[in-house]
Amino acid sequence: NGIGLAIVVPSTQSLVADLTEDNNRRTAFGWLQLSAKLGPIIGRRIAFHLVAQISVVVGILVRLYSKDPRFSDTDGKGCRDQILRWSLVSELKFLIKETKSVVIIPSF
Repeated sequence: NGIGLAIVVPSTQSLVADLTEDNNRRTAFGWLQLSAKLGPIIGRRIAFHLVAQISVVVGILVRLYSKDPRFSDTDGKGCRDQILRWSLVSELKFLIKETKSVVIIPSF
């Protein structure tokens, strides 16, 4: 907390002071202080949970709607048919197996 906050707090206050107009500065500092005090009340882990949920949604959307240009059908031979297509269940089983192999590694 000590060294990190000693670096971050003055720079954020300077940034807020530089980016706001004189008549809006007190509101900006109020929001800055509110977020600094409200964060520990809500819990520091909430940020990680929110990022994880957003990442899952984005991953699903990418899986559903993106196309890999390496496997496009440009030569007319239908190379998409040659790709091994996993079902959703087999992909989830593979991901769970890989996740377990990482989680069981002692970290301390």
